[in-house]
Amino acid sequence: MESHNWTTLVLSSALVSACVNIAWSATAKFLDHKKESKKEKHTRSHTYLNIANDLELFAKSCDEQLHMIFIGLKERQEFHDERKLDSIKNIEFNFPSTPEWKDLPVSFVAEIKSLPEKYHSSEKWIIEQWNTWADVEETYKFEEERLAFYGLAACNAATKIKTKELKIKNGDTDEYKEHFVAIIEDRRNLFIAKNGDADLIPELNNKFNLDNIAPRTPR
Repeated sequence: MESHNWTTLVLSSALVSACVNIAWSATAKFLDHKKESKKEKHTRSHTYLNIANDLELFAKSCDEQLHMIFIGLKERQEFHDERKLDSIKNIEFNFPSTPEWKDLPVSFVAEIKSLPEKYHSSEKWIIEQWNTWADVEETYKFEEERLAFYGLAACNAATKIKTKELKIKNGDTDEYKEHFVAIIEDRRNLFIAKNGDADLIPELNNKFNLDNIAPRTPR
């Protein structure tokens, strides 16, 4: 009887020990996973922040370029001096922080990475107009529209990242936005005045047509 009780005690102790080991192993895995998840979230937050800063940097460059074009066109008109215009270089839309896109949601990556692609496609369209019919002033007007349209898109994307994904204060882009919006609204007024038959970049033509602000008159 005593031998039976001893055997039962040994087996019970072994079972308890096994259960404790399993429980501890599960707890350790949970803690490791929680720690790793926290680390991944921290890394992802920094990636979001870097992308937002890259977007704001691009918007700032667009704003500065618009001021240069304005001065350049003014000097050309008043003094027949095109040196300022000749000094203007194309602004690249890229991400200097080289973010790890694979760590982010596919839908988010697709939306953000589409902006530079569309921006560069718009540049090709402008070059085509320059090569076929547009003069210097018309070409730079198209460039103003491209910079304003994608500068504003970059500002809005950066704002969305900071307020939605990071829950932090928006960057200081209000001045840029006002400049971009002013140019776009100027073109909107032109679009209305010409009943939708204005020469604008396709992005603005599409935007204004979708807004139904000046339906085209059938010819």
